[in-house]
Amino acid sequence: MDPELFRKHFPNAKVVFCVRDPCGSVPSFVDLCAAVAKEEVPYTKQFGLRMHTLFRVSTCRLFKRIAEYKGDDETIFLDFEDWKTSGVKQLEHFWNELGWKFPAEASQAALHRSESHKNRPESFEVVKKDFIKSELDATFQKCVKRCVEYKKSKGI
Repeated sequence: MDPELFRKHFPNAKVVFCVRDPCGSVPSFVDLCAAVAKEEVPYTKQFGLRMHTLFRVSTCRLFKRIAEYKGDDETIFLDFEDWKTSGVKQLEHFWNELGWKFPAEASQAALHRSESHKNRPESFEVVKKDFIKSELDATFQKCVKRCVEYKKSKGI
């Protein structure tokens, strides 16, 4: 996705970037793809090649676009790690930005659900952590900086 192109076509849309460490998000994506594929043996060599291709063509490009994108008044930058330490506060801000009424009981259920998910160990072996870090660590740090800048600008 190109945020600037998206903004050009949808000037009033809220754009939300929830920035997560690719060393955690890539295995989650692999796990999701394997579950959706419902293959008998999802972690085949062919599956691994597909995941590596998606990583290079999609994930790397997306992280780089987010890191470069300056944002605007309709852009929300959320740091995935903030959900662990102040998830309800983050969710409340998100709902307020959308102009919605914040349902506290629903947010607690959503946070509990996200914390209960665990990836299968083999999901971490398809695209290795060292490879992910070598490709995206500097870009990821720029994305985190964007989230910090956003929080400061919003007083979060």
